[in-house]
Amino acid sequence: MVSSCRAARTPATPRPDKRSRRAVSPFVLRTCTRLEASDALRPHCTCALSSLSLSPFVAVGTYLWKQQQVRYAEHARAEVLWSGQLQFWVRQVNANARSALAYSAPIFVTDQVMRARQNSATGIKLMNALLYGDTDLNTRAMLQVSPDVASLWTRYACFDNGGFYYAVAECEAFHDSILSRSGLLGAAQEYFTLANTLVDWAVAHPDQSMSLSSGQPALMQQFGIKFFPPAFGRNSDVMTDEPMASIARFNAVNIVVTVASLLALFAFYFAIYLPLVRRLDREIKHVRNLLLLFPDEVSRNCNAIILAGREFIKDSGSVAGSGSIASGAIGRRSGRRAF
Repeated sequence: MVSSCRAARTPATPRPDKRSRRAVSPFVLRTCTRLEASDALRPHCTCALSSLSLSPFVAVGTYLWKQQQVRYAEHARAEVLWSGQLQFWVRQVNANARSALAYSAPIFVTDQVMRARQNSATGIKLMNALLYGDTDLNTRAMLQVSPDVASLWTRYACFDNGGFYYAVAECEAFHDSILSRSGLLGAAQEYFTLANTLVDWAVAHPDQSMSLSSGQPALMQQFGIKFFPPAFGRNSDVMTDEPMASIARFNAVNIVVTVASLLALFAFYFAIYLPLVRRLDREIKHVRNLLLLFPDEVSRNCNAIILAGREFIKDSGSVAGSGSIASGAIGRRSGRRAF
């Protein structure tokens, strides 16, 4: 500071004598040391800026997390809907095929055959969409997403129903244990193949009927009426319960994140921002008071001090609101120049 003051001294101003320079120099050195003490604010400023710089990442991360949950909810809504529809169309295929086989009126048989084929195609499409995913129906590949769904469709599909449809042991032994060995997928594929085979027979013999109490018609009815309802009902329950549990977890975590964000905001304000503002205010007031202590010969002959005074008074006007008072006081002290 002393060297800068000497370099900035104007030629027109007379130099103070050696005695005054020896008296002023230690004072100026101590004052410059106090001015440089503002570097202690750098850790606080760094901490504040670091905290603020993290806020965009937190905001973007929260948005992406919630957006992911929204997409999950959209998929889950579609999957719950189509699982219920699949259960309905499986029953409809059985009803249409049974009507086509039981009656011999060609016009009625043709109508039921057409309905059975359409419903069978719809059921197969929904089944594949639920198990392997479909962008048009907005479904995921549940065989990969849900272990419970994968176990139901590929491993075991016999469930206790209180004896309303069957006993568990009866289901496990039905048709070479297809439901307990291959799961619902193998049974459903065989069911749709069997229904289409019987419908093809009805098309070839529109004026004939077939007994529904034995053979393949009886097997088709056992699949559709007796053994499928508990399995497809469990499939719908699993596809409904898993999203509901996920949404409940999301709501709980969202509450925790919201509360933590509010606490972090209060902590940032009271622990970082407010102390920083108070310390800045104290530093500005302190520097302003130090500027008032400069002797007249220093303030008249050191342009660096004059410029620094103007800058600090400008800052103090925005923080402390008292720049004009300090300017007037320094102007009276200097006698010639007012900051």
